[in-house]
Amino acid sequence: MLHKVKLWGQLKHLAGDEYVQVADVSTVNELILKLAEEREEISHMLISEGQANPSILVFINDNQHLWETPRDLKENDSITLMSPIAGG
Repeated sequence: MLHKVKLWGQLKHLAGDEYVQVADVSTVNELILKLAEEREEISHMLISEGQANPSILVFINDNQHLWETPRDLKENDSITLMSPIAGG
């Protein structure tokens, strides 16, 4: 299954693309890990201690994904990844 993923914030800036495609994954965690493997320029933001970085905001069909709740991806899911925003 091929998933179209929209990138926001620093992820978009570093990747140089607003949309990326990720194939052959069935969960959010797998999607993050595979994207990090395929896109070295954003991998440092996607991975923390060898795992998917839970500070990355993931939205599926406009609903925020909760990392403590495993989620299988469906073929037509709208997926958006956003780096955390900080400031002060």
